[in-house]
Amino acid sequence: MIQEEENLKTKHIMNAKSVNWITDKILEENKKASVSMYKFIETDFITCLEYVPLTEEHLSVYSFRFASMILRIGPELLRLLNIVLFDPNRSACFDFDCLKPLLVELQEKCNKRNDSFLDYFNVLSVVMSNQTSRTAVKVTPLNKYIIPFEVELRKGRKIIPWWEDGYNALRHRVINEFKGSATLKNTLFALSALWFLHYEFDQRYPHSFYSEIFEDIQDKESNDAKTLGLLSYK
Repeated sequence: MIQEEENLKTKHIMNAKSVNWITDKILEENKKASVSMYKFIETDFITCLEYVPLTEEHLSVYSFRFASMILRIGPELLRLLNIVLFDPNRSACFDFDCLKPLLVELQEKCNKRNDSFLDYFNVLSVVMSNQTSRTAVKVTPLNKYIIPFEVELRKGRKIIPWWEDGYNALRHRVINEFKGSATLKNTLFALSALWFLHYEFDQRYPHSFYSEIFEDIQDKESNDAKTLGLLSYK
């Protein structure tokens, strides 16, 4: 009983704290920069496809260009997640009583530099009513759907496979895992995650750029996704 009261007290204190919202000026600057960076990375990706066509048999091909793109996409995803989650106008559309303590906790972790991509992903899942891990993105050249934020349970913990095997592997385990991390597949999944966030949340610039790679989003159980088929990460 005492523990429950302490938990309620802690929750009340967290709800009373103010979220450190991003200012309108900084939001505007970062939104524009994020759109520009996406266009730049996708153009680089399309150039690579002139030499390594986007087919299922080429997904394991690795290169330094793919490694460079994955390492650029990682920070851009975190930037866009911050834009999505800490825009006060956008967050007003969500269940704020549920969201606010999660945002406060995330900012505290960020200030202590012990935040991780999964922390942002967990808050994003709340915003999207836990549909994030089910959302499939259509890959136009393959005429298939992939799920950029599909969760995998590995060694007792949840991971996003391309983030762990691609981005994190390149940052922390590059010597031993370069061939398996700097692949066309990891680049494709990473880029689809960045495009999905733009597609789903960028209210100020809705569909402001045309993608030659991605076209549509569906629930993975939708008729379209079933008809075209899902390309699994595994």
